[in-house]
Amino acid sequence: MYGRANGNCSKAQHFYQIFPQRRCPAIIIFISIHRRFRETGSFLPSIFNRECNKNIRTPAIEEQVIRRIEENPRFSMRQITLEMQNVSQLWRIMNKAFFLSQDAIINYHNNHQ
Repeated sequence: MYGRANGNCSKAQHFYQIFPQRRCPAIIIFISIHRRFRETGSFLPSIFNRECNKNIRTPAIEEQVIRRIEENPRFSMRQITLEMQNVSQLWRIMNKAFFLSQDAIINYHNNHQ
């Protein structure tokens, strides 16, 4: 509809009102989409235009985490997370190495001594 209105936001909103069953976008939507297209050449928001800078989980990193945990079973997840700087990667390694390979998960928080 915006193209049919030749870039006129008010006219585009009027075209949308012709179809009362459909949701009518606010004028600010047309303005922001037009601005984004002018600036980036894409209608997609910038989160879709960014290239993800994913950390790659290598066997060396997995071995390092597992070794740290085996050396000290009462490890601090927070401390290892600060060293690794990637929480989701740490949890994936933990799940793969410890939780998924065992029949049961031990809850150390309830293991009072």
